[in-house]
Amino acid sequence: MNGAYDSMEQVLNRRTENPVLRFLKWRYAPFLIFLIYAITIHCTMQLGTDDDVLFVKALEEEGPLLHYYTTRYATWTSRLLLETVLIYIIRIPLLWKILDIAIFVSIPALLSLLFDKGNNWGIRWIFVFLMFLYPFHDMATAGWITTTVNYLWPLAAGIAAFLPIKKLLQNEPLRWYHYVINIPLVLFASNQEQCCVIIAAMFFFFLIKQIICKKSWHYPSIMLFLCALMLLFIMTCPGNKVRLISNTEYWLPEFANLHLGGKIELGFSSTLYAFLFMMGPCGANYIILSFTFLLFLAALKAKISILKKIICFLPFAICLLFSLQPVLNWIPVFNSFFSRINTAMTLTGTRPFSHSPETIFPDAVLSLICLAIIFSMIFVFQNKKRFWLALYIMAAGFVTRLAMGFSPTVWASSTRTYLFFYIAVIVDAALVLIEIQGNSSVLKMKHYRLKK
Repeated sequence: MNGAYDSMEQVLNRRTENPVLRFLKWRYAPFLIFLIYAITIHCTMQLGTDDDVLFVKALEEEGPLLHYYTTRYATWTSRLLLETVLIYIIRIPLLWKILDIAIFVSIPALLSLLFDKGNNWGIRWIFVFLMFLYPFHDMATAGWITTTVNYLWPLAAGIAAFLPIKKLLQNEPLRWYHYVINIPLVLFASNQEQCCVIIAAMFFFFLIKQIICKKSWHYPSIMLFLCALMLLFIMTCPGNKVRLISNTEYWLPEFANLHLGGKIELGFSSTLYAFLFMMGPCGANYIILSFTFLLFLAALKAKISILKKIICFLPFAICLLFSLQPVLNWIPVFNSFFSRINTAMTLTGTRPFSHSPETIFPDAVLSLICLAIIFSMIFVFQNKKRFWLALYIMAAGFVTRLAMGFSPTVWASSTRTYLFFYIAVIVDAALVLIEIQGNSSVLKMKHYRLKK
């Protein structure tokens, strides 16, 4: 009787609540708005630039598909699955636009499916909001079609392949079609080197979890095996070695002289330098700014000491400081600080291994921010399983960009290589929001009227 009364009360609440609020809580509202945004972007794109020009003529210049495969594999790349899709889809721009819109919109939708355990409209909106903040123009850095097929599409395929993991975590059995559908998705996603690293890391995480919990582990083990095979294929591809030599000579001759520590530092500093410091009116990293703000908000909600709250405020304060760089440059002390940071980065990193103590300063600031973020996550996550998942996702995303330090195109590849790190931060922001909701009954955004 009480259940029927509660259900009737919820229906009455939905009928009497504000229409705008009712729309916001509608399951498909955020994705409808994001779809309009995606269509608008794709209608204003200028196609036929950069590498798109090369791939549209690929089959005419290289001959039959088999010859194209052997030539590319021997002389340039291991991304044969991605390029198979690319060389055909690039011939039909309208079809690519339709598919790319669907894939772009699917990313926040798939993430919502993965992390929304009930009908939490706040989670759906946070994913859409942060995807709005993603600098989509990064997907034009090698030509719109070439970049999206090589980065955005593998990302969506990789995320989709984790939907069966949610079923396993909910103790639901998998059917044969889950394997039939997701094996091609994993092969396609892992053909992109960065994507291969992050999805392999996540499948490994869930495989260990399933084994420890003595639950079904066949799906993550098969998918991890496929990722391992693809990684072996990538590492043994002769074309990748040829491209490394060619790109070193053309893009960054100094790369040949870097030792292991120098390459790691180049990956570390180039990743965080651009992710945290290069922030202006047009290029501000609003995603990391939003994430650090949510961390600070979670700290305010958590029952922790004032000192810990101050530590949680530090990442947000530093990111906000650099986002206001154009304004603060008028103040001499800030201008000197920004100049010291900005002039420290070179084509081969900040070179902390040199004899000059000045070169240690940028990496020290970057390391301080990283430690502050990690400690903030420790302080705000009361659910320790959620903390370890968030930390692991952040680390996996960071490693995908850190690995660019081992490529002479660390700068030539531009900002598109940050995509997987961006998504890791977006997922962690959603996990922080879930933590905040767990600590505040007012913010539990389920499908009923908000408490006043």
